[in-house]
Amino acid sequence: MGFRMGNCIQEFEQKAKEILDRGIYDYIAGAAGDESGLTRNGSELQSIQLLSRALRGIIKSDVTLDVPLLGKRYASPFLIAPMGYQSMVHPEGEIEMARAAESSESVFVVPTLATQDIEMIFPSKNGQSVKRLFSLPLVQSQQEIYNSKWNGF
Repeated sequence: MGFRMGNCIQEFEQKAKEILDRGIYDYIAGAAGDESGLTRNGSELQSIQLLSRALRGIIKSDVTLDVPLLGKRYASPFLIAPMGYQSMVHPEGEIEMARAAESSESVFVVPTLATQDIEMIFPSKNGQSVKRLFSLPLVQSQQEIYNSKWNGF
């Protein structure tokens, strides 16, 4: 069954609700505690109005989205956020997300709660073109620190 992205986030959420197990959907769509932060964020986003303006007199070669971040240049200011337990939704989880990041020249932030080992997400340290960061919480095992450093993070 193919899936075509809807015109708005509500359509996408509704489709996810239809195809995912309830527990998985609730985990992804939910938020911490009483979810008041989620409610506030939603209200704030609804209050933003975007004004459409046409660009005139702009030469395509003058326009770039590339940005410096942590001493490197990236093609876009957008990063793929660290989302834990991705294999709940797709069998290859973070592996497939890394492929998507590579094809879109995005930065993939590997979650601490990844369901795949770093070595599986990025099988080769040499020649790997995926730009990547590692989400490192304050408490981390020595092995995870070693693995992330060894794999180019």
